[in-house]
Amino acid sequence: PRPSYFQRSYYKQMSKGISIFISIVIVLTVAGAFIFYFRSLTSPKSLVLILTEENLVNDLRQDLMTYQDDIKKDLNLQSQIKTIPSVATVKEVKKIFQEYYQQGNLQGVLLVGNIPAPKIYHPDYLNDPIFSSQGFALSDAVYQDIYNHCVYSSELDAYSYKNPGCGSTTIQSF
Repeated sequence: PRPSYFQRSYYKQMSKGISIFISIVIVLTVAGAFIFYFRSLTSPKSLVLILTEENLVNDLRQDLMTYQDDIKKDLNLQSQIKTIPSVATVKEVKKIFQEYYQQGNLQGVLLVGNIPAPKIYHPDYLNDPIFSSQGFALSDAVYQDIYNHCVYSSELDAYSYKNPGCGSTTIQSF
């Protein structure tokens, strides 16, 4: 038996209704995915730390704020200004790097002021005029060593070049 006119009309309306419903679901899904993707591009989740010597903050406040705004505008990253005492040690500065890194969002660090530079002892450079006569090189590799691979020697007051991740055997001057 052939369906009646009313049955055919009902099926057509149901089919049309289901098609419209599926279309709406697809549009909402695509719109939701687009909104989620757009937010992931525009919501800053990574951090640039601006580590500043405390006695410079007042004089550089406007410049630091401008830099902070530029980071937000140009890189879409959060930034935070953190001050450290003028007498901070390499170990104290490194601890700050580690604390921010462990929060999971540290993208980079800008050092402003007379931040102590870690020394790495390398015997091949004992008589190299670029470095001091004691064979020390200044290197930020120690600050990049979040997992403490760089071994500190209190006898030399420096880190060893031999440890992986601590400048290896190649030292580049700045």
